[in-house]
Amino acid sequence: MFHSSIATLTKGSRRRIMAGALTATLVTPSVSLAFFQQTKLEGGVGTDIGGVWLSIQHQMPEFRISYPKPPNGPAAPFEVGPLGSDVEPLTGKNAPGVAITKCIDAGFCNDNGILVGDIVIAINSNPMTDVASFEAALANPAPTILLSMRRPALAMSTTRLFKIQYKSTAKEVEGASEAAEQVDVQLLDVALPFADEVEKSRQAHVLFKPSEAQSEALAKNWFELPISKPMVFIKGSHRFVAQAAFDESLASDKSLAKSKFAMLLNMQGNPTKGGGGQIVDVYGIESMEAKKMTGNYVSVTMASAPFPIHIEFKGRFEMTRIADWSDEDEKARAANVKPLEDLNKFKTMPDVPAPAKPETKTN
Repeated sequence: MFHSSIATLTKGSRRRIMAGALTATLVTPSVSLAFFQQTKLEGGVGTDIGGVWLSIQHQMPEFRISYPKPPNGPAAPFEVGPLGSDVEPLTGKNAPGVAITKCIDAGFCNDNGILVGDIVIAINSNPMTDVASFEAALANPAPTILLSMRRPALAMSTTRLFKIQYKSTAKEVEGASEAAEQVDVQLLDVALPFADEVEKSRQAHVLFKPSEAQSEALAKNWFELPISKPMVFIKGSHRFVAQAAFDESLASDKSLAKSKFAMLLNMQGNPTKGGGGQIVDVYGIESMEAKKMTGNYVSVTMASAPFPIHIEFKGRFEMTRIADWSDEDEKARAANVKPLEDLNKFKTMPDVPAPAKPETKTN
């Protein structure tokens, strides 16, 4: 399951990230994007993915509901049907799960927070593939019913801007030439020009898509975008993993079953913005083209609180390559930095008065 992927991503990385954070002021120029990030490439990419990428994530919350089997009536007092095409932007085509179409016992549904339109993806340990699997899972149910659910009614879109640098050089290995690749993923913590529209769509639970004019304007002016104030993140540790290099947890993660690559981001929130916390994002890249990448998306927020609170969202993403990689953003910020004033032009008085010269006695 996906939680094992989080464990793999975070295991041992907190110590490395903390060490990186201590040196961030030394290795990161003051005019850069300020929060320390590092990327580990596992396996080969085989194609130039460098550029500036706008990513739109369509997602919905995933949660679990547990209740004792009712003494009378069906174990799940609601009816289900196949998923409709209207949820494909959130699930993709031919996604597993069944949709709740009717609550037979309205009081039960209200008491347990179950809504028509919710997607049931598993009952106890039984995955839902169709209506038949739903009926089979409840043919001889356990005393406690555990529903794994997703809620399209709370769907929302988020946006991210990435700058990915890709390098490939040849190296000699036992008399043969082999490509050596490097990938550097940088999440740009900037204020996007359509941020207000994205927030309105989140509140209304409708999916956001930038207009053609907005995309063109962003492609021309991305390097001039101001840094978020306050910044959202303070440090990040990323992995870009080819399918052939998937470890056991990634290989067993159903959300990555069709993925050719996985891009995993582990980011520490800014304590001055919402108390900090940690965000883990997983991009399961199923399709990779010159100007577009698509696939499954999972985001888990481990919020700061008296005790950890995990908030999990799942859905789909689409990345669009809007520009070539460049350092124009760093140059633009450097040009706007006010130079330090030359203090040498000021005359300063000594802190301690010079000692008086001894008087010369004359005879």
